This record gives sequence, C-alpha cells and structure tokens, in this order.
Amino acid sequence: MNTRPSRFDTIRKHPALRAVVAAALLSAVVYFVDVRTVWSHVRSFDPRVAAMMLGANLLLFALLTFRWHTVARTLGVEAPYARFLRGVWLGAFFAQLGPALVLNEITRFRLLLPYARKWPLGVSQLLDRLSGQIALAVIVIALTPWYLRLFPVEAGLTIVLLSALVILIGGALLLVAPRIGSMALPSGVLRTILNPFASPTHYACSLAIQLLLMMNFALAGHGLGAGGHDVDLFLVAPLVLGALTILPLSFADWGSREAAALLFLSSTGLTAEQIVAISLVYGGINVLSVLPAGLLMFHPGTRQQAGKGA
Repeated sequence: MNTRPSRFDTIRKHPALRAVVAAALLSAVVYFVDVRTVWSHVRSFDPRVAAMMLGANLLLFALLTFRWHTVARTLGVEAPYARFLRGVWLGAFFAQLGPALVLNEITRFRLLLPYARKWPLGVSQLLDRLSGQIALAVIVIALTPWYLRLFPVEAGLTIVLLSALVILIGGALLLVAPRIGSMALPSGVLRTILNPFASPTHYACSLAIQLLLMMNFALAGHGLGAGGHDVDLFLVAPLVLGALTILPLSFADWGSREAAALLFLSSTGLTAEQIVAISLVYGGINVLSVLPAGLLMFHPGTRQQAGKGA
C-alpha cells in the first residue's frame, strides 16, 4: 500500500507552502491583468459602501456565534454567548495569519476548552461547519438552472457534477456522523442536530450567513462602480465561496479567491481588472473587520489560550 502523502496533503500540512501557493496564484492573476487599472478601481471604492460591508461583517460574526452556540448547547457545551463570540472573532483574526481553516478551528477550540470536554466541543465545531456547507450547497443547487444559462455548456455541466458530488458527500456524512458520535454522545443527539426539521434554527442561521456573504460580494462590485452587475455578482458569489471551501490551498484565501473570481465571473461581462478589484476589496474588508479582535489579545487569559492554539 502506498503511504506517500499526496501533493495536496503536503500543501495542507505546511503553512509555508500555502504562502508559496498564494504568492504563485496572485502572480498568475497579476500577469493576466493591468495592475494600474486594478489599483485605480480599488482607489475609487466608495467609503460608504465600505461602511455597509463592515456592518454586514459585524452581523455575520453575531450570526456565526449564534449558530455555534446553538449547536454546542445541544451537545452539552455550556458557555456564555460572549465566550463563543470571542472564539469566533479571534478565530477569524488568526485565520488571516496563516492556513485559514486550521488556525480558525484551533483558536476556537482553545478558547472554549475550559467549558467543555474535548469530544463534544470538537464535534460542535464540525457540525457548525457542516451546517454552513449544507446551506451553501442548497443555494448552489437551487441556482443551477441559472448557471446553465449564464455559463458555457461545459462549465454548466461541471457545476452540476460538483453539486451532485457535494450532495453525495453531505449525504454520506449525514449517515456516518450519528454512528460515530454515538460512541461518545447520547444516543440520537447528532441525528437530531443534523435533521433540518428537528433543528431548523442553525440551518436558517446558516442560510442567512451565506446570503450576507453573497450580499457583501455584490456590495464590493457596487462600491467599485459595477452597479449594473449587482445581481450577477450576488448569484455567482456562492461558486467562488464554494471553490474556496473545496480547495483551501492558499494563505488566508489570497490568490485562491482572485483566481476563483476570475474563473466564475468572466461570463458576467465584467473586465478582468474589475473582477480582481472586487475580490481584493472583499478580502480587504474582511481583514479590516477582524483587526479589532487583536485587541482581545491584551486580555491575559485570551492571550494564553488563543496564542497557544494558533
């Protein structure tokens, strides 16, 4: 049996390689666009729209916290809402400093560990993520007929196949997770959480989160003067977000996000320079929204737990 790690596993486990991947992707993007034009677009960004996007991100943190808090309490993790909020916000802060998913989850785990046993806490984070991905897959599947009209036939069929793959993977997880969880959790708890009819709260929250992310992508274009493409940006955003979830290769999604945006938004009539500018503004606003979380590191307990985790 061949136990040699794949190239993807090597990239996933070594942060330095992720930085190289991000730099390579950004270099490739820069090669295909006029950097001066991109910069002129970014400089013209409407600050009022920036304020709206920052407000939307603050609401996103509240919703992300509420979803995780809801799932975790079902698993017996009793902690104040403020503690979950600190974990979500600081997790997003550390996600900008390296492999996004890894640093985010480790930070959240460290900050909530004093309030729970390891297994329920870890499962709550897994189910929290799974809820969001299920909502994203539902949105992509619902929009597939529109994608088939927007994209060339080959690209449309690829989207359909990827949607089917997401459904199969999600279905397998829904079947397997309750059996695995039953070894350490009360019988039927996981099945109840994963059932959208028994636990509609966190699924509704996940849907609202995805819609806010889509709205922010459209706002980024609107603030750059691409107002005639608001609907296209809103509806194509799930494909960009989904690509980042399936292939989390780069450092804090820089480079990957721009490449995915160019891939999926090229059919909307936007220029390559506009697309790259939209992606850069979207990522930049995300960075600005998490910077205040760095002030939490001045709290002794937070610095000790989150710092060790990340």
